[in-house]
Amino acid sequence: CAPVDDETDGEVGAIPSNVTEIVVIRHGETTWNACGRIQ
Repeated sequence: CAPVDDETDGEVGAIPSNVTEIVVIRHGETTWNACGRIQ
């Protein structure tokens, strides 16, 4: 077995607890966005 990283509790693809993950989701452009208006 490979050594387990204590900070990720052995989860595959886990992010270490000292890292902040920011996920940005953008929707499609609306007519308000196209006109330069702020929603």
